[in-house]
Amino acid sequence: MYRKLFSWALIVAFILTPIIVMCCESKSAREIDEEAVMTEPVSGAYELNFAQLSYEEEPIAEVITPEPVAGTVTILEYPAVKAALPPAECVDDVCEEEAEVVPEEHAEPEWTAIDAIPLDPEYQHYVFEAAERYGVNAALILAIIEQESTFRPLIWDPSGRCYGLMQIHCVNYDDLQAEGIDALSYPGNIDAGALMISRLIDKYGDVHRALMAYNRGEHGAREDWSAGYYTSTYSRSVVRRSEQWQVILDANI
Repeated sequence: MYRKLFSWALIVAFILTPIIVMCCESKSAREIDEEAVMTEPVSGAYELNFAQLSYEEEPIAEVITPEPVAGTVTILEYPAVKAALPPAECVDDVCEEEAEVVPEEHAEPEWTAIDAIPLDPEYQHYVFEAAERYGVNAALILAIIEQESTFRPLIWDPSGRCYGLMQIHCVNYDDLQAEGIDALSYPGNIDAGALMISRLIDKYGDVHRALMAYNRGEHGAREDWSAGYYTSTYSRSVVRRSEQWQVILDANI
């Protein structure tokens, strides 16, 4: 019986051995082919080599700003922009980039005195400045000066209460001083008279009534108006003189 089993075992081994050998050879051939595929470089691609793969973190590449090349545009961050700009053109040692813009200053024209006005040029200038400041006709201011003081800047009236070119009454000094006007100075006296006649014209709406109030005070002028007098010798004289002065000013300004 043992002989019979041994015989069968030899027969089976004889049959299976070539088959096992063939299978092993086929497997080895397949492994060799796969390795060749993984390592063989392909045209236009990178070689895959798993043995050289590493998980170490590569350093970040340094950003290098390219040098400017002729014919190309290089965008630079400030302050490099200013350094890269070409130098400004300079004419007569003044660079266009550094030139300061200076606003034009309009110089006031020099005052030209009018010979027909018997006042120093300085006083004439005060008259026209006051006329513009308070919106009064300069010819009317000249007429009041002529009527009140005949162009004498230092005169006092006989009572000693009115002073200067415009003969400002002392009762008005404190109020004028509160407005920054010194009626005892040359320009202040002209300013005071121009301001007072301007307000009276605005208040009463009539040059004659304003002049009557300027001359007699508002209380005295109201008495005349109550009596039916709306002009006076004073107001008519000043208006006539102002018309004459207007003709002179028109011919000289």
